[in-house]
Amino acid sequence: MYKQGSSVQEMSDTFKKELFQSMDKHIPAKEIRSKNSLPWITHKIRKMFKKKSRLYQQAKRTKNWSNYRHFQKEIKSQIRKAEWSYINDTILKGLESNNTKPFWKYIKSRKNDNIGVAPLKNKGKLISDSKGKAEILIQQFKSVFTIDKSTTIPDTTKHIEETIPNLIITEKGLEKLLKDID
Repeated sequence: MYKQGSSVQEMSDTFKKELFQSMDKHIPAKEIRSKNSLPWITHKIRKMFKKKSRLYQQAKRTKNWSNYRHFQKEIKSQIRKAEWSYINDTILKGLESNNTKPFWKYIKSRKNDNIGVAPLKNKGKLISDSKGKAEILIQQFKSVFTIDKSTTIPDTTKHIEETIPNLIITEKGLEKLLKDID
């Protein structure tokens, strides 16, 4: 692993290579869907996504887009149906059991719009372009936050050149560290 007289870059590369090999060998990996995945996307719809991807690749090769476009419309329709079915079932089940939480949760999820920074007024004039809004916000922050002159900022121009001692990595030590990972 370690060769006498190796440069820091070579040792770093060796360390990284050995670490990644050990991680691949000893750490189990499993792909987990994100928590934000849409609940109405079923296994059937996922299969349709894969088929759509295959049709897209085929259409790129053959320059015949009709099958892809037809299937694209079909999958959109299926997704809309699945979404509305899920929403109706969830809300109706909640309302039948006298639980309004699913209904209000759905309403709240539909209300969340992110439009960015709203137009700002500066000296009675409404500014809506990005650059103008950024300048107004900068001026506001400058007026609110001041530089404290009592604190001294450390000098960052000095560079200390020290040599790094040789790094010794043993398989036993690496194995112990990997076993201690929670």
